[in-house]
Order: sequence, then structure tokens, then C-alpha cells
Amino acid sequence: MSYWTARAGTAGQAEALELSDIMPATWAMFELFDAIPLPFDRHIVEFFPWLFCGPAQYYGATLGVDAYSFENTIRQGDIIYAEMQENAFSPHPLPKQYLERHIGEHENLVEVLNAIEDDSGLLISANLPNDGLIPDLPARSYLEAPALVDARGVRHAEVEPLPPALLGTLSTRLQWVETVIEAAVEGSRTKFAQALILDGAVRRVEAARHMADELLAAQMEHLPQFAGTIREGYVAHAASTESQEGGGQNVRSAPVEGNPLR
Repeated sequence: MSYWTARAGTAGQAEALELSDIMPATWAMFELFDAIPLPFDRHIVEFFPWLFCGPAQYYGATLGVDAYSFENTIRQGDIIYAEMQENAFSPHPLPKQYLERHIGEHENLVEVLNAIEDDSGLLISANLPNDGLIPDLPARSYLEAPALVDARGVRHAEVEPLPPALLGTLSTRLQWVETVIEAAVEGSRTKFAQALILDGAVRRVEAARHMADELLAAQMEHLPQFAGTIREGYVAHAASTESQEGGGQNVRSAPVEGNPLR
């Protein structure tokens, strides 16, 4: 879960202008909540889908299309994977850049091990059980927050209490996760629809019900606990077909007439 750095203070004029231009959602939230949400716009929009979902709703751009495009993200990942695969099977030595040190999360493992060995007190960002760090959030929830690494291991660093507005944002996301888990364990289509509402991207109750039916129908092969819960009119079926890319199994759902999502 993303975390917020409370009371971030006032950024310098140059930094403020740059942040507001490059990360407009981050800057808007900073001005409103007096806290900087991390790790910036690409992740923040997931917490407030009702503000940014839809055509041109992300500061004139459409998320997943011309802002943080799904296709470009997948394409870039495919390029990186193809390059790694080529180098892995090549008889030639690895390119020099593979051995170069880069700043980022991928360096944390070695630094964490060194901090434990040296008892140096390294400060990092880590996902750990809440266990009272934020008393107003569930104790068993996992929070991404500042953590201290020393000879005692990795543990949360103390943070200041969060104001109600930030607690409300985080609590909603945590309870959304709990609702998804309950839906899966109980095979409850109703709780799955509740989770879609809690997520915030679906803005009508009936739309959430339709989406739940379509998603469950399409994935029924992997979700047998939901058998018999989907409304009549949604039929999941699998058929082996030949596509332009080759043969494969397609799973489709037949929607009821008048589906508001279509």
C-alpha cells in the first residue's frame, strides 16, 4: 500500500513548479492534504479512481491510453524481457551495463543485508505488518512505510499520527482488500460487487453487479466457489478456436440484455 509522508513542509518555488507540471495529482494532493503521497501520480490515481477515470479526466489525458498507457507499459516490458532472453542465451559476455550500479529499489537487498550485519540503522521503505504503527488502522494489515534496518532486523520506524482525512483514504483501501478476500473465501458474488463499489471506479450499483457477473463468468474455470451465484443470462463457456496468432482457449461471457457497461 502506498504511504503518505505527513507534514512535508513547503517546497521551494522551483521544485513546486516542477512537481506541479510533472506530477499534477501529487501536487494537488499535497496542497489539499499538506502531505506528499508516494510514489507519485502513477500510483496515486489508483486510490482516487472516481477523480481520474474516464476520457480526458486526468488533467486532459486519459489514463491507460495517453497517460501511463497499458500498451506502452506492456511493450516496454516485452522489449526488456526479449533483451534479457537474448543475453541469457548468447555465447558472448553480458553487456557492461548489467554490471553497473544503479540507484533504486533493486539495490535494497544488498544494502539491507549489510545494515543487518553492520547494525548500521539503514532507513528504507518496506511493507510490514502494521502492529500498532498506525493505531487507527487494522493491526494485521500490511503498510508500506519508513522502516529501520539494523542488527534486530527490519521494523517500522516511528511515524507521527495521521490526520482523519489520510486515515479515511487508507482505511477504505484496506477494507476493500478485506472485502475481496471475504468474497473469494465465501464464494460471495454480493461481496465481490461490494468490493467493486469500494474500489471507487464503478459509480453505479447496477454497474457493479453487471461487472461482477461478467468477470466471474469469464473466470469461472478458476473460481468454482462462485458456481451458481451468477445471474441468469450470463453464461461462461470455453471454446478452442484458431486465431491469427494461433490456437488457444477463449473464455467469454454472454451479458444480459441492457448491460450498462456496454
